[in-house]
Amino acid sequence: MAELLSRIEWKNVALLAAALALVAVYAKLFAVVLLIAGVVFVSFIVQQFSLRTVGLELVTFATVVSGIVYGPVVGAALGAVLVLIHLVFSGYFGVYYFWVIPVYAFGGFLASAWSGQGVVSLGINITLVIHAINMAFTFALNRNNMFNYGLYAVTNVVFNFILFVVFGQAVVGILK
Repeated sequence: MAELLSRIEWKNVALLAAALALVAVYAKLFAVVLLIAGVVFVSFIVQQFSLRTVGLELVTFATVVSGIVYGPVVGAALGAVLVLIHLVFSGYFGVYYFWVIPVYAFGGFLASAWSGQGVVSLGINITLVIHAINMAFTFALNRNNMFNYGLYAVTNVVFNFILFVVFGQAVVGILK
């Protein structure tokens, strides 16, 4: 036992204990940081494997959850910032930046305004609103991208449905 204790690096144990204490004290902040890290990770995967026409993203989920928990200003701000991060890390570049970023901010605002619904129905409703607005702008300003956006939107609704069903209530519960 003495040999085992002598091999332990106590500074690492102390750092681990401090990290766990901070996580316990700042669990909400930690959960938000995990959501942001998840957005970056998924965006990186989308870019690395050229999955841009598949609707894999965590921005909608994080935006809706933050709108529910933190209110319209934080929901809107986080939605705008996270979708910008997602677009950059995923390798999306084009004219759609001009409407996609404000639409996600609007989604964060709506999540707060409509928060009387259940998390799953609210998440799907916000996802559908975001895609309806984006589809209208894509049709009006970038018509040659309609098929790709349509494919993205359909797969994204399915992906977000799964996220909200499996994780929605738990994440909102952690953050509240």
